[in-house]
Amino acid sequence: MICSKKGVDSISRKAQITVFMILGLIVLLSVVLLISFKTNVLNRQPQTDTQEIDPVKRYVEACIEQTAERGARLMGQQGGFITIPTSIAFNPSRYLNPDGIGIIKIPLWFYKGQRYNPSLRIAQRELSSYVEEQVDLCLNNFEAFSEQYDITVLGEKKVSSAFNQKDIVVSMNFPIRVAAKTNSTHTVIEEYQARIPVRLRKVLSTAEELMEAELSGLFLENFTIDLMASNPDVPFTDVRFTCNRLEWPIDDVRSEIEQMLTSNYPRIRIKNTAHSPFLENERVYEKLKEHTMDDIAEGNFPDHVPEDAYEYLRMFWDAGLEKDESISAGIEFLPSVGIDLSAQPHDNGILRSKLAPGNRELFSFFCMNIFHFLYDVNYPVRISLRDSKSFDGKGYTFSFALPVTIKNNEPFKQDYGYDLFTTTYFDRGFCEERGLDFVDIRAVGSEDGFSNLELNDVNLSLECFKYYCPLGKTKPDSGAYRLYTALPSSCANPFITAEKEGYLPSKKQLSGSELTLELTRLKKMDYEVVIHEYNSLAESLGEAQQLEQGMNVSIQLVGPDYTAHKVYPLSLNVPSHLRTLDLIEADATYDLTIVLTQDDEYIGGYNGKWFADGAAVADSEKVVFHAIRYIPMPFTKEEKLEMVSYVLTGDYHDQIAPHFE
Repeated sequence: MICSKKGVDSISRKAQITVFMILGLIVLLSVVLLISFKTNVLNRQPQTDTQEIDPVKRYVEACIEQTAERGARLMGQQGGFITIPTSIAFNPSRYLNPDGIGIIKIPLWFYKGQRYNPSLRIAQRELSSYVEEQVDLCLNNFEAFSEQYDITVLGEKKVSSAFNQKDIVVSMNFPIRVAAKTNSTHTVIEEYQARIPVRLRKVLSTAEELMEAELSGLFLENFTIDLMASNPDVPFTDVRFTCNRLEWPIDDVRSEIEQMLTSNYPRIRIKNTAHSPFLENERVYEKLKEHTMDDIAEGNFPDHVPEDAYEYLRMFWDAGLEKDESISAGIEFLPSVGIDLSAQPHDNGILRSKLAPGNRELFSFFCMNIFHFLYDVNYPVRISLRDSKSFDGKGYTFSFALPVTIKNNEPFKQDYGYDLFTTTYFDRGFCEERGLDFVDIRAVGSEDGFSNLELNDVNLSLECFKYYCPLGKTKPDSGAYRLYTALPSSCANPFITAEKEGYLPSKKQLSGSELTLELTRLKKMDYEVVIHEYNSLAESLGEAQQLEQGMNVSIQLVGPDYTAHKVYPLSLNVPSHLRTLDLIEADATYDLTIVLTQDDEYIGGYNGKWFADGAAVADSEKVVFHAIRYIPMPFTKEEKLEMVSYVLTGDYHDQIAPHFE
């Protein structure tokens, strides 16, 4: 059979269509089978019921919230720390202990020149670690769901905390598998989040601002000095005309200061925080600041002074805080902690004035008591902030501690420097429990014209921690003047002090088994005072003259580890040892103050620094002091202020400096 070309092509196309149809059917069948297989497999897997596992997630988040709140409150009790660093926790001088037994420890945020307040980053990290470690106590291995679910932990907990302006948000990644016991459903939960309504970020920031304000402004130190200076039972510097020698036991002075601090710290108010209002508008108090000492001297007193003016002017702390009346602040001195106090000079714990008898014929008073005491004071205070907005109006309290330090009657935070010092005291048990090792202690100084000689009969004492122990005196021993003794066994590297009449005390730290202390000799010298008339109208200074009848002089010299008070002229019945002046037999610079009076009226004096050459002291027998007599005699208050101002600040010191004879 012969077929045409057209017929062959038709047959070929039909064959191709048949092949494609078969392939299409195969693909379609495969898809149907695959879908059917997947459907069957999926139908055989457990179904997830979100409503069933919601209680588990809410339970975990409730535990996070409870644990985080406990951590935040612990931070409030411990100055922002949950775990107090060991360097602080095991050093009692670095924390405040309000309960007296060490259960509560409030770290000092400032110690030995360093800040130790926790940063925001550290606080967030501490809270996260606390939640991570403590939340299991609340979860209790999910025992609350033991009858409903099989809960399997699939991984470790990872917690992060964010301190926001109004709250803390704690997020936790903690994968667990929750399988229902009533059916075949299960699911995996990984992410949880809890919100704690506490403004810890704001409180931390406010506390840090208060600390920085104190370090730069020294408000607490100046507040303490003001209280001490205003109390007549805390002696500073004065001249009192009485023949009875004045005495103040240091323990009584300490008790007086502690009572003042206890009663007055609650009266401090901090600007821009919530505090009790003053009696009148702040403008009334600010107007009082416009009055100067010159105004007061001229009798120009304010028209009206509110009863609480002192509290506003001296107890109202402007720390530069942003105004937020939902935060209140209080500063507390704890009597149970007390203060460390030392005062110099003292005699076995007694502060004594120097009795300077005068001439009965020349003085309208018979005796003069002069005193000048230097105080070192150290104590901690607790500063508490209360945020009334936190915890939905229930409030949140945050406490931290700062040291208050005074050295030589002045605030002691140079370059924010702080060094804890304490008053030493004698403890018989500590001092008498001696170790086995002996030390060789000697003292050298000038004697009989020879220098660097070993000295006999030098009193030696020891200071270690808070303890003071008398050791004995140097004496002839094995061809030398020395003290060969054992030291208290509980002390390493103590400070040794050497004292001998006619010498300045010397103090040095012992390291090793031998120590030599150098003592500077004092030179006994006669002294005299002459006067120079200063004519304030001509601005001229006259030649030296002897004192006139009725004139009396008080002299005060303050040098390195040295203080002396003298009067002139002296009556005939003054003992010989009071008729001379001890000067340092070495180069020394003194603060010299001379007060010149006539018939009990102040008429001049001298005020300035005086450099005394050591060689001149050694070669001389007498020192002559010079003082100004201000003329014409001032009568008005303004003229008297001008006289005092010239004596204190006038440019006359080089012309009438003391000289030796």
